Amino acid sequence: MKTRLFACVVALSFTIPVAAQDPAWFLEDTIDLSALFPTTGAVTALAYVPATGNLVVQVEAPGGEFAELTTGGALVGTFSPTGINLDNAGLAADPTGDLLHVNGLASTSPESIRAFTTAGSLLSTTPSDVAEGCALARDPVSGDLFVYDSTGRRLRRLELSGGTYTSVISPILPASTFSPFADAGLAWNPVTDRLAAAGEDAADDGVIFDMNLDGTIVGPLFDTGITAGICGLDFDATGNRMFVLTRLAGEFVHVYRRSGWTDLGGGSPGIAGVPVLNGVGTLVGGTPAGVSLLNAPPNAAMVAWVSFAPAPFPALGGTVHAFPFANQFFFFANISGAFGANVTWPTGLPSGLQATFQFIVQDASVPDGLTLSNGVLATTP
Repeated sequence: MKTRLFACVVALSFTIPVAAQDPAWFLEDTIDLSALFPTTGAVTALAYVPATGNLVVQVEAPGGEFAELTTGGALVGTFSPTGINLDNAGLAADPTGDLLHVNGLASTSPESIRAFTTAGSLLSTTPSDVAEGCALARDPVSGDLFVYDSTGRRLRRLELSGGTYTSVISPILPASTFSPFADAGLAWNPVTDRLAAAGEDAADDGVIFDMNLDGTIVGPLFDTGITAGICGLDFDATGNRMFVLTRLAGEFVHVYRRSGWTDLGGGSPGIAGVPVLNGVGTLVGGTPAGVSLLNAPPNAAMVAWVSFAPAPFPALGGTVHAFPFANQFFFFANISGAFGANVTWPTGLPSGLQATFQFIVQDASVPDGLTLSNGVLATTP
């Protein structure tokens, strides 16, 4: 299998690097829901159901219903729970495939947490102190629920005790991310074991944030570039696919796939700064993949190392990650100090195969005459 990766690297073709939207995520598909739900703004919540591998969206109008979709956008079925007025809401799924739901209808405050089967049967109604629940996520380990309560703009951690959910309430969340009484997206991120959160109708529309369980913002996770804001958000069970629901400029589910590349850091500065190496592509067999390097001296000579069993060590003012190298390749930067190479990623590679890449760059401005790029780790999905 490693021989096939060598062939992939040898096939690298010189290209001018093209700026990616974000090296961490790539837009894989956009599902237009307008044909299924023609009322503007009708869809208000989304959940990925691990037990079926499908999506469920809440449709607010007309009448209110839940719709189950494949991740490719095909309608599986709908159901309308009786006796519940569906408004802006939060939706999540538990490991058995049942749905957890909280309404965002402030006129019926406080809102209960309801559990449904995807066939529409109401399983339970548990009281809570949520005023207006516009987004919902579930911790798969503790079973605790997290609700964005737009009344007061706070995150509530709901803990079940004595048949009632009680809240641990966060400080007020940033107005630039969450608007009062507006919808939002909230999801458990299986990769970080934290929350991912995004708002609608706020200055940071389109930006998904990494959030601690106490509601503090770690920082941006991904900027989707969606200016209409986000009203639903979830990940698949692996955290490698992200589903983003929008409704203010047409109803869409935007499907993103996580890149197979991890930034290891370890670069050292030269005349143009630290050489920055990015891996691009999902590393799914048969799809485009590549690397790009910036901040090298003009026309600099470079060597790229590839390692399958790295043993990092400090050197040249940084960290050498791709050593011992299994192979090395010699390149030159262009006049702007940039380099790019693209290939078609080989098919048939096993999931979890890893390779570490790093560039050593000739730079006469530093004492040793060499600088390091950051290392990047490629992992096949």
